[in-house]
Amino acid sequence: MYGWAGTILRIDLSRGKIVKEPLNKAFAKAFIGGRGFNSKILYDEFDPTITDPFSPENIICIGAGPLSGTAPATGRLVVSAARTPLTGVFGDGNCGGFFAPEMAYAGYDVIVVKGRAPVLSTILIQDDNVEIRKSEEMKDKTVWETYEMVREEMGDPEAQVLAIGPAGERLVRVSIALHGYRAPGTVGLGAIFGSKNLKAICVRGTRSKEIAKPDEFEKLFYEVLDQIKTHPMYETWAMYGTKIITDWHGEQGLDESKNFREISKESEWKRLSATEYLKKYQTRSISCFNCPVHCNSVYFIREGPYAGTIGGKLEFHTVHSLGAQCGIFDMGAVAYLNAICTSLGLGTGAAAHAIYTAMDWWEEGLIDSKDTGGLILEWGNVEVVATLLKQMAYKEGFGAILGEGTYRAAEILAAKKGLPLEKFESRIMGSKKKYMHISYRFSPYSALAHATATRGPDHLRGTFGARPTVIPFGLKGLEQLSKATGVPLEILKEWAAHDLIGADKLMRYEGVAQVLKFHEDVYAVCDCLVMCRFASPWRFGVGPVLMAKLLSAVTGVEYDWKEVMQCGERIYTVEYAMQRRFGWRRIDDHPPERAFKEPIPSGPHKGKVLDREKYEKMLDEYYEVRGYDKEGIPTLETLQRLGLQDIADDLKKRNILK
Repeated sequence: MYGWAGTILRIDLSRGKIVKEPLNKAFAKAFIGGRGFNSKILYDEFDPTITDPFSPENIICIGAGPLSGTAPATGRLVVSAARTPLTGVFGDGNCGGFFAPEMAYAGYDVIVVKGRAPVLSTILIQDDNVEIRKSEEMKDKTVWETYEMVREEMGDPEAQVLAIGPAGERLVRVSIALHGYRAPGTVGLGAIFGSKNLKAICVRGTRSKEIAKPDEFEKLFYEVLDQIKTHPMYETWAMYGTKIITDWHGEQGLDESKNFREISKESEWKRLSATEYLKKYQTRSISCFNCPVHCNSVYFIREGPYAGTIGGKLEFHTVHSLGAQCGIFDMGAVAYLNAICTSLGLGTGAAAHAIYTAMDWWEEGLIDSKDTGGLILEWGNVEVVATLLKQMAYKEGFGAILGEGTYRAAEILAAKKGLPLEKFESRIMGSKKKYMHISYRFSPYSALAHATATRGPDHLRGTFGARPTVIPFGLKGLEQLSKATGVPLEILKEWAAHDLIGADKLMRYEGVAQVLKFHEDVYAVCDCLVMCRFASPWRFGVGPVLMAKLLSAVTGVEYDWKEVMQCGERIYTVEYAMQRRFGWRRIDDHPPERAFKEPIPSGPHKGKVLDREKYEKMLDEYYEVRGYDKEGIPTLETLQRLGLQDIADDLKKRNILK
């Protein structure tokens, strides 16, 4: 096969069995790769009656894409699981780096892992040679120690590693697996690795990637490269990465802090700004495989209480969560806390959410020092946050409760205190047992995008930032976008005139569903190719037309942009059906109550809340546009149109599809 490596690698840790399965070409064409392969395999092969995410029967899929190791900005990796520890249902994570290209060069499109090894083990992959090796000596090693030990065992310093730290070994539900400084996080995937006694996966590939139309691909390669490097945001993004969002949000009065109780003052958010980081801490920028943007960096703290701290991959999400939301306005402190999480294998977003929600419970008088083991959970207390992170990773003290994730922590504390659970849950900004890191009271679009995201509230399924960005298409491209989405051209022109930085049109409810469907579908395609979101329509404007041309040139299978978009729709619908099979319904596709009831407290958006009646109409429109019924269940007609008759039959058998 061209583009695709042509092999699914299946590993059963319980039986020590390794099987290499040829990739079916019809399956490949329909689901493209990466997230698409992972999600359909999980739907087809996991028994949804198994409720324990830590069951040996749970499945992990690690997916590369047909563009892995080829085009610019296609170094992403997708890690998915049928049931995840944080939400209890399907979820996935996505990260950059070099692992997915290495997988492709070794000859594998997907690695499917199930079972549980009898002792702590690693999976070593060198082209055709695949081995499960006992690794008991790696117990309790940090992520960095593990990388070094695994590469030494492999005998190749160029090998790429995906590993867990002590948190994953202890099945901490906010734990992650890391590849370098990068993590496919958000839903507790590190704990699933730990439940399988899987410390790490190491891969080294030495094969070349076969391209169907090399001359055509070369032209497209430089077209993509030129599109990225000539974009007006290129230099800013390459210099600052996502940290620049802190500056944007601060300037717009959107930087929420202290569990969304406050809006950060200028004197506060500027201490967490991208310019502050670049000036004081960054040592060099770093890039993912074959990416011209090099949007991330490594840092070193030279002086002060955190002197000697080394780390990297400090994203907006982390700065916001460990910083402003915990009441910490010190970039050095955030870098220090980030380094703790990375070393021990904790997800910064999920771990911080549990901590700053607990600080809110403290503020509300729901918990006290007797509950926390003497810790004083005041806003801005860096050492308390550091202590809690370490306690989380090792399942000790109050941190052991928070490491269960915010919603489970609420249940534990409510039972312990003899208080109504609602008192605790009413302060949580999240839904579907997953956290939100922005309240979205100022953006109906983003509220809907997060509430309907297929892995729980998420800033990467249908949006990135406060709302969709259509400006990369250019005004000439809006007509094509209008045809692709069904959104009236006039509305798209208005959206385009008010990009992320111009926030005065954020409160639009009308026409939102059609725009959201487009973004969800095109981002699903990104995650299949596997292309960085920054190259996509969200930032540098590599849209469905160019995606289709790249895919056709690499694989030799002819796609047009409409077929590519239908692949995205197909994949999104598989995931929606999977979550409906797990029990999600309309009631789950909502933001938390605070977004409807608790107004933004200050700043230019003071007083804004979501309008419940308008939100319900927006959700109705979304289901209609997607071809789902009023409960968000894909209709028979939709499933048949997308070639998913097997899923229709399964949902009928389970009395979900009428």
